[in-house]
Amino acid sequence: MPQKKRRVTGQGATPPHHEVPPGLAGDQSDTNDRGLVNLRSAVIVMLALLSGVLIGILTFIAGDGVADSVIAGLVAFAGSVFLYDRAIH
Repeated sequence: MPQKKRRVTGQGATPPHHEVPPGLAGDQSDTNDRGLVNLRSAVIVMLALLSGVLIGILTFIAGDGVADSVIAGLVAFAGSVFLYDRAIH
């Protein structure tokens, strides 16, 4: 009598009558796991935040007060979000 082939998934072999649910056998390709934001949005916000902090620090070093530096950083952040959104496709 011919032997039945066993399906190998994850860590060991399972008999053909036992289906392993997706995600339990170590195969994560079938899951629909999405992050909180997509990569493009994360890059845009990261670059805009970096630009805002840099402008705020440079404004403070130039001799303006803390309040002026914070406002300059926030304005630079808002402008950078718009700029990077248009520049990164």
